[in-house]
Amino acid sequence: MAIKANQIFELSQGNENIKKQLSKIIPETSYVKSSDLNIYEIKDNGIASKLEFVRGLPSDNNFLNNLLAETNNVFNDLLDIEEQCQT
Repeated sequence: MAIKANQIFELSQGNENIKKQLSKIIPETSYVKSSDLNIYEIKDNGIASKLEFVRGLPSDNNFLNNLLAETNNVFNDLLDIEEQCQT
């Protein structure tokens, strides 16, 4: 989010209305340029690797996001079962 906020800030070209809206969501002191950032992941084999950036944002295709997607699916399944208890 900090990278995306910085991208929008740069696109705003000084538009005070956009900058104000943006700072309500992410404080300007939290903006990060993607060129100033490296993100690494440790794979299940113990090897650290640098995440790729796509259009200036960290790639969503990584070990953590894949596990989070799996966890979200399991949680949704639990919610479906819970809903059956309430009917």
